[in-house]
Amino acid sequence: MTDAGEQFSVPVTNAPGDFSNSYSDGRSSGVASLEANGDCGTSWIYFQFGNTQFRTGYRIKPDRGQAFSHLWSATISTGRTGGTGSYNLSGAAPANSATWQAIRRIVEPYTSIGSAMAGGTAVTTAGWICSSGNPIATY
Repeated sequence: MTDAGEQFSVPVTNAPGDFSNSYSDGRSSGVASLEANGDCGTSWIYFQFGNTQFRTGYRIKPDRGQAFSHLWSATISTGRTGGTGSYNLSGAAPANSATWQAIRRIVEPYTSIGSAMAGGTAVTTAGWICSSGNPIATY
């Protein structure tokens, strides 16, 4: 991942800020992202250059059960003069699902540099307390 992010091709059917099923052609653009492995699956953060929004979430491995609830947060830093914000995304997980995601508008002022970190834990129906891999994205 470069400081400028990567350019992605995204299906036209995706909602704004949803980069799932996308692919990178390796060129620089306005999306910084990272997927990280945790002890029960994968977590991610996608962060748009221009500080408009971020998307974070997790996917739990099938043998760990489905998510019941989660403690989750994201911290966004928009550089030297932009500021830092913390976003609490904790709550109940979607019923009968091992995947959860949230999209939030970034309220910190725009700067030409930025970083985002997300993470937390999820409790599953099989009794696991799963920790994220704390993905970090920068541009």
